Amino acid sequence: MKFFYLRFIGYLKSLIELRTMRLNIKRLEEKVADGNAGVPFTTGTTDQYFAREYGRSSERLNHQLHAPLSSRRTKLLLTEDFHLNRRNFSSLHKYLEASKAQVTLGIKPDTYAFQLMQANGNYDEHSSALSSYLEIIENKSSAELKALKRHGTPIRELVFEELLCARIHLKHWQSQQVEKDSAVVFDIAWEHDRTTLYNCYAAALFWFDFWQKIPDLDKQHIAVIFSGSRIYCRTLMQILRKTQVRCCVAETFLTGNHFYLEHRYTPISNASNSRHSNHIVADLNSDLDSKAKRIRAIQAHNAFRSMKNKNVTQPPEQALSFTQGYRNVHLILGQVINDYSIISGDGTVLSTIPAYKKMIEALLADEDALVVFKAHPWETAKYGDLGNVTLKYLQDWQECLPAHQKERLVLLENSNLRQLLRECSGVFTLCSQGAIEAALEGFKPFVIGGAFYDQGGFTNNLSSTGELRKIVEDNKLVCTLSLEEYEGLEAYLSFMILDHLFLANNCPLHRILAMLQEPQSLPHIKSKTSEISIRPTFEEALA
Repeated sequence: MKFFYLRFIGYLKSLIELRTMRLNIKRLEEKVADGNAGVPFTTGTTDQYFAREYGRSSERLNHQLHAPLSSRRTKLLLTEDFHLNRRNFSSLHKYLEASKAQVTLGIKPDTYAFQLMQANGNYDEHSSALSSYLEIIENKSSAELKALKRHGTPIRELVFEELLCARIHLKHWQSQQVEKDSAVVFDIAWEHDRTTLYNCYAAALFWFDFWQKIPDLDKQHIAVIFSGSRIYCRTLMQILRKTQVRCCVAETFLTGNHFYLEHRYTPISNASNSRHSNHIVADLNSDLDSKAKRIRAIQAHNAFRSMKNKNVTQPPEQALSFTQGYRNVHLILGQVINDYSIISGDGTVLSTIPAYKKMIEALLADEDALVVFKAHPWETAKYGDLGNVTLKYLQDWQECLPAHQKERLVLLENSNLRQLLRECSGVFTLCSQGAIEAALEGFKPFVIGGAFYDQGGFTNNLSSTGELRKIVEDNKLVCTLSLEEYEGLEAYLSFMILDHLFLANNCPLHRILAMLQEPQSLPHIKSKTSEISIRPTFEEALA
């Protein structure tokens, strides 16, 4: 009896809402037709109108985000908890517990899939386990393999990042600048790294089968993936594109105390959605008074001053006698040669060594300048016995330079970055996040090829090293930020820290809810076309 009573009440409410909607639309018709035919009628105006009529204002939405978490249990696929661990993503795990989400762990520890997940392109020891897939691949010609597709996408586009992560440090990848194109990468790999190419293809086929065996995969509401560059992530994202499952990609940020969590189906490394948020930053900044801007800027500064890089610890400062006697000291910030920010990011540079050589040559054209190249110390830890590969390439090349250039090039690895920033006059990089640290010290870094932060207004953006050479020769290097540009930097970083990124610990749960909650669907109201009459005058107003 209670059930039928509730249905009857709901039916009455729907009738009232339908009647209200018709009346409001009628008022809107009359308002536009009778006196506002010359006023532009835009979607934004309509949205604001219905926001007022139905109470879906920003205040109400904000209240919803602060309300208790939804009683409906979210079905969430957590791809793995090795990278998406509680140490780096504590707030995410707290949200999942607080919301009582129904979590499915995709890759479980102590399984074969878990080992394969960590291969990172080096599948030699797994070739026997991948043998059934290798048999399919090895019988195909180059053209057949290049065109092989799964879920509508060539497999080469899903494996090239991990393949390069394993092999890009070799000379045949670094002897010339390789175009960032999966077809070009395939051709070089087919000639020089065919075994690795076969293994990566086999791994992709394995992961397609693995994910499709997850029970009720297409009935999940959300899937959370780490970084997105590896094959196990790329294959899953490709599958999810054909489902209603929302894919969110998580990644740690350079402060060590924040992380990205973005709705996307592509890798996040050096490709954050924040790159396309300039209008949001500008609008937000224009709506704030000076005191609010100052408070937000202080919070952003504090976040960077207290940052904890989990891979690199800054060494103690030491005397830098080599910087004495030069009018200009140009600092180049190097990156790990196989970092995914280079391989799968928005930048155009793929082979870093040729790019670094051209950057150094361009800066050495200033005969009164010293060029300091700082290699990334994490590369030594990553390559073990091979040491710092980038540093060794450049050391061998330095020996071939003319004496007057050779003596003006200093190659470093374990030096304190902040100390170098105090000594240098300009900062140059491909897409290192160290450029943000340099900007905080007042520099306007030169970014070559593209970085996720290069639209913030605090960088000099160059498409090629040839542009850098011309700027140096024309003596047009602008290496410091103006006051207005520095304020723009603070606005951008405030947006990143306070609005875009998530605190690794103690992030307000409503913020994560806003990203992970299932979108609310609005049912269509069945009605006859004659119920809403649009007169010719109304149509003219729309024209």
